[in-house]
This record gives sequence, structure tokens and C-alpha cells, in this order.
Amino acid sequence: MLRGRLRVRVVGSNTERFLNAALDRGIGLEEVRVVGNDLEGWVDLGWFRQLPSLARDAGCRLRVVGREGVPFWARSARRRPILVTGCLLFGVVVYFLATHVWFIQVDGASPAMALQVQRGAAAGGLYRGVAQGAVDPRRVEEAILRQVGGVAWAGIQREGILVRIRIVPDEKPFAHLEQPADLVAGKKARLTGIEVSAGESLVRLGEDVNKGQVLVTGNLGNGPLGRPLLVRAQGKITGRVDYRGFGEAPLRRRLVLPEAGRYRRLIIKFSEMEMIMSGRKAPPFADYLIYRHVWRITSLHVEVISLDFRQVKRKVLSFSVAQAEKKAGERALATIRRRLAPGGKLVSYRFVMLPGGKQTVKIEARAIAEEDIGMIRSIDSLEKKNAKAESRPSASGAGEGV
Repeated sequence: MLRGRLRVRVVGSNTERFLNAALDRGIGLEEVRVVGNDLEGWVDLGWFRQLPSLARDAGCRLRVVGREGVPFWARSARRRPILVTGCLLFGVVVYFLATHVWFIQVDGASPAMALQVQRGAAAGGLYRGVAQGAVDPRRVEEAILRQVGGVAWAGIQREGILVRIRIVPDEKPFAHLEQPADLVAGKKARLTGIEVSAGESLVRLGEDVNKGQVLVTGNLGNGPLGRPLLVRAQGKITGRVDYRGFGEAPLRRRLVLPEAGRYRRLIIKFSEMEMIMSGRKAPPFADYLIYRHVWRITSLHVEVISLDFRQVKRKVLSFSVAQAEKKAGERALATIRRRLAPGGKLVSYRFVMLPGGKQTVKIEARAIAEEDIGMIRSIDSLEKKNAKAESRPSASGAGEGV
């Protein structure tokens, strides 16, 4: 591109003889394609002077059908100095805008808190117009936590000209721990262990319980003064729970493996016009993935687009039926383990084959797990109200007694 190149069309019946003669001289044509009975290809400007004589010897003619590169741009630029100056200024402005922060968005906070967070971020060096390289995320996070009250956690995420500030408010999570509650079954199970530290147990070992059934009640009846005695039931109730999980595994798996090759193309888009700044050629490898990154300047209707071509190698792995069954069984058990309560463990399990496709093995896992099935459920206000009503004599009853 710096030296310039020409796209030439070779016209004649001995195009192969011309190509062989050019290769003997060490001249290679790039991106050669057949156009009708002719050939077209790109050649460096420095090698072009040797081609006419080779074409005459081969009985062919040369025609220039395209030009690109700095020499041709410079020649055109000398005739349009104002346009060149405008393009340079445009590039400088776009570069400046793309390397600074222009938008700050606060997620997870109320409008009033978001304003305070932005002020705290400014104290840490994050504000509109600051260079992206000058922003220290840790310093900004510390400034927000130090200056804004009611924030438990703050995180900074940079997305080009946009910076997101994620906030987790400092809620008081322990206020509900003193509320009266029952301990109920979170799952259908057969009980294997009962340990009660507060409340009254309503079940016994070996009993089958259903989901939602009260295991330990926090309602202990009336107290010494005739008022209901409500506590927060606590304890550990373990039971054996039946689970079913499903998993499948393919007999053939396609992999996309990364390779070392990379190629980048930079495009500036202004309204409907696109200008390729670098990377005009096709990627030098056949198989690749494209990663697209876009930076937008909405007020100027400008987009800076970066296309990152990364070379990959595709591979197909084949598995035996036994290998696929093992993998499907592991996945089925994994789905069960994710549903266990903390500390739960599998006591026994077995696998059942399910009908699958020609290239897929499906497995059902049937397991028994032992885990803590207790779940806190607050004693609702209606139950409290009824308990209070029972402990208080009614007005009609008092009148009849008189």
C-alpha cells in the first residue's frame, strides 16, 4: 500500500505463458482471477515496468484497470488540498473522541444516589471528557465507597467511550431474622434426622413429609400472660429425597480451535459512507472468526468499526457409544447435584437409557440424596391476628358475664 500497486488485465490467448515468464523474473501477481478469457491481478508499482516487454514476448496485451496506494493518493491529494486537510482534521477529531470518556451510566442505584455516585466518581478521576487511559478503576471504586453512603459494592466497566458504574446498595439484610417463623419442608422426603434448637417439632424420624409441611412450629401456644408465644423456629431436619436428572452427549463433536494468525481491518463510517483506513486485503488465512467492535459518536453520526479476523482450525471428534454414555451420565448427575441443598450428598443412583437420535446418547439418572430439607416460612399476620383474638376475651362474652 505504501509503494502503491496496479490491477492489470492480461488480454490474449497465451496468458499462462505470460504468468510463467513473470514468475521466472520473480514477479508475482496477487489475487489473480479469470475474467472471461482474460486474467486480472494486482502487481506492485515497482514491478510493473517489466511487464509490458513480457506481455509482448507472450503475444499478450496489458491494460491497467485499477490503482491503489499512497503514490496515487498523494497525486490526487495535490489537486485537492482542502479535501486532504479536512480528512486529516476529521481523523484527528475522531481519534480524540474515541479515546476519551463521554458517557457515564450508573446501574443499580436510584436517581438521587446515581447523582451522588457520579460526584464520587469525579473525585476519583472519572468524569466526562477524561482520557480513557487516565481512568484507574480501583481508585474510582474506592472514591465512590468513601464518599457515597449506603453503597455496599461498586464496580467499573469500560466500554469504549461509555463507562458503566454498577452499584449494590447497602441494604440491612438481617432485620428479618427476629421475625417469628416455622420450619417447613422444602422438598418431599423421608426424614432421617431431626435436630431442633428453637420451636416445637411436629414430625418424627422415618416419617414421609410433603413439600410445604410444617416440621418445626414457631407457635408455642399462649404464654404466662395469655398472649401467644411466637418464636423463630430453628433446627436441622435431614431427609432422603428422590431426584431425576437428564443428560445427553453427542457421538460427534465439532471443535473450533484458535490459531496464531490475526488480521485487523479498521473502518470509519460517517452516515452512509464507509472509509477503510487499514486492512483492505482479504485475510491471509482461509478459516477465521470475525470479532466486531464498534465505537459510536451519536452526536456526530460517526462509527469507528474494528474487525478482528482470528485464524481458527476446525476439528471433528468422534466418540464411542460407551464414552458418550459416560459423559451423558456425568451431565445427568451434575444437574442433580446443582439442585441439592448446601452440604447435601448422593446416597445412591442408577442410570436409565432413553431413546435418542442417531448421533446423540440420552441418559436419565435416578438418585437418592440426603440433605437438609428445612426452609424458613414466616408466620403470617393472619395467624398472629387469630392467636391474639383467641387470647383476648370478646366484648359480647364480657357483657353476658355481667
